[in-house]
Amino acid sequence: MASPSNAQIRPDQVLSAVFDKGLSNGTALTRVERQLFLIQDFIIETEMGGLSGYLYNRLSHRGRLAATANAMELHEIGRAHV
Repeated sequence: MASPSNAQIRPDQVLSAVFDKGLSNGTALTRVERQLFLIQDFIIETEMGGLSGYLYNRLSHRGRLAATANAMELHEIGRAHV
C-alpha cells in the first residue's frame, strides 16, 4: 500500500487546496496557483448560480474574467481530447 506522500493527488484536491490557500492569503499564490484559484472560483460559482450569474457578478472585473479564460485555456479546461 502506498504511503500518503506517494499517493496520487486528484485534480479536484489540488484545486480545493489552492482555493483554500487563496482565500486565506491570496497574495501568497504563485502564478500557477493563481490560475488554479481562478479556475476553481469559476467552477464553484457556476455550480451555485450558473454561468449567467458568474458573468453578471464579475462584469465589472473584466481583467479577472480574461485571466480566468486564459487560465482555463492554458490548462486545457473544457477542451475535448480526441
